[in-house]
Amino acid sequence: MSAILTERLVSIAQAARKAGHGKKEAIYQAACEELNLSRATLLRRIKEVAMTEPRKRRNDSGKSALTRDEALLISAVLKESTRKNGKRLYSIKDAVNELRANNMIRAELIDETTGEVKLLSESAISRALRAY
Repeated sequence: MSAILTERLVSIAQAARKAGHGKKEAIYQAACEELNLSRATLLRRIKEVAMTEPRKRRNDSGKSALTRDEALLISAVLKESTRKNGKRLYSIKDAVNELRANNMIRAELIDETTGEVKLLSESAISRALRAY
């Protein structure tokens, strides 16, 4: 890509960023005609040259509502239910349901603003097990 094209793409990206809602399409349309590119190619090339801010990280990123003791208990049940050939008799979901039914774990999240109690999902528990 030439320096002139790169500079033009950067200026198009800046103009589109400054344009209000519903006005970007006109800028892209004019740029497509000027540069003789399809809209998809134009947007792909703009993405290559334009600087964008990285996405914000969640403030609770990396934290889990599952306690270490609960994770150890779930892990122990999964280990005990694994056969010698590596096949599991319990899935994570089944193990958690069984432990919840026996009041051995809670595996829940309490929303501090509303006081609502939400059960942790299978994927959240799986992520927490990998983290511990």
